Amino acid sequence: MNVRGPWIEHLMQDEGLSYLQASEMLEGWEFVPCVYEDRHMATILKKGAEIHLAIYKQYRKHYMTARRLRAFLSPLLEQEHFLTTKLGRDDHTESFIERLGFIEMGQDFQGTRTYILTDIAPLEKRT
Repeated sequence: MNVRGPWIEHLMQDEGLSYLQASEMLEGWEFVPCVYEDRHMATILKKGAEIHLAIYKQYRKHYMTARRLRAFLSPLLEQEHFLTTKLGRDDHTESFIERLGFIEMGQDFQGTRTYILTDIAPLEKRT
């Protein structure tokens, strides 16, 4: 299993980086693979309590649901007691992040928003 695969795919295809640039960006991070039914669907980058997620494109819409992702986050949350993530100014995935239970803590002068997760509560049905 190539645990870096979802991140290399994301950084090269979505962000336009070269393989070398993508590899350099990933240095210093722990890779936590998200495997469901023997399929490596995503990888969580982890450095302390800070996490980031990349999902293989083929699994983004149908397989990697909020419910499944929360199951992958649960042991990390238990280990760290809280998790944080950051979204850049142009990243518009806040509704998904909030659906996972992350709460916005604030933003820096460049528009980067920081979110924290302290509990995994049951998912509410979407209306």
